[in-house]
Amino acid sequence: MNRMQPQDFYASPQLFGDISARLKPEYETAQHELQHKIVAAKLQNIIAYSVNSVIKVDGRIRSKTAQNAGMDSKRLYRLLNGQAWLKLSDITGLSKALGVNLVSVAEYQGKQPVTSHNSFGLQTERTQLRKSHTNQRVD
Repeated sequence: MNRMQPQDFYASPQLFGDISARLKPEYETAQHELQHKIVAAKLQNIIAYSVNSVIKVDGRIRSKTAQNAGMDSKRLYRLLNGQAWLKLSDITGLSKALGVNLVSVAEYQGKQPVTSHNSFGLQTERTQLRKSHTNQRVD
């Protein structure tokens, strides 16, 4: 069990990095012995979703995003798919590369991460900002 990756905690590992991803039932109990890893996997899932959203909305290239974050594209792929654990340096590098504070996408209270629609709303917020910016153009 020591070698578990973030996606291993999810019922459908291929959905890691998506808001529809759900934990396996055996990991949903609050008193599970691997609770610290479960919380970390949930936080990484939220961050992966946020990173994917920004990349998609901005039309970025993943390999260039990885390079700007100080990692190779294989590492970024593995992080976003839950095949490797995020490090603090990954979060700070991706935050800088994307111009988004990834630390703020999930608030942590007690032993459970608290997410809101705002946590997953990067795409919506960025889209709204683009629309308002476009509407303010002077012809």
